[in-house]
Amino acid sequence: MDGFPTPDSLFKNDAALATVDKAKYYVKASDASIANVKAALEKKTHKVHIVETGADALAKIKELIPAKATVMTGGSTTLVSIGFTGFLSKTKNADLPFVNLGEAIFAEKDQGKAANMRRLALGADVFVSSVSALSEEGDIVACDLTGTRVGGFLACGTLVIVTSSQKIVPTYADAIKRTEEFALAVESARVRVAYKIPASTAANWLSIRAGNPFAPGRIHVIIVKDEILGF
Repeated sequence: MDGFPTPDSLFKNDAALATVDKAKYYVKASDASIANVKAALEKKTHKVHIVETGADALAKIKELIPAKATVMTGGSTTLVSIGFTGFLSKTKNADLPFVNLGEAIFAEKDQGKAANMRRLALGADVFVSSVSALSEEGDIVACDLTGTRVGGFLACGTLVIVTSSQKIVPTYADAIKRTEEFALAVESARVRVAYKIPASTAANWLSIRAGNPFAPGRIHVIIVKDEILGF
């Protein structure tokens, strides 16, 4: 999709990324790190699914969505890379076992109505997106410019996060640093291509540092081991 160029193409074509530390932030995590983050997330009552590939992640998302549930996504290069965004855009609700709220939103020509529909869709039964970092302490860190990602994390019924292992860092402080030093820089390169604006801004931050005692298992984290997806 034009709005979501691959990270590799951004690194190749945007000189501003020359100083970004790919060796630190854009390499697959070790099996030990993946095991640590899985254990820490599960201790906080989150559900964790370790898969090998993006195709496996796509299958797991579909498996986790109940029949007839309403579904919304937050913008994500990872979801584009694994094919979930394309799957939703090419498949009509009549042919889905669930209800893709994005279908009606993107069909609405009145931008005011579409904005209100998007706001309400943040409270979907299932919200699917990605993150900028996970820590081995079990912290989940996400941010965005407009609130259409982090708003869904809080408002939805079930949150499904898809990420690959290069986003795993040791501590919460490292998760913040990864977001500021790497994810924001690459996202800024993306918006220079997609929207012709100078840079993005991490205007809205969300850190999930503990489980919800009233809704254990509400958050599902799918970690892809063998592919680097998103940034």
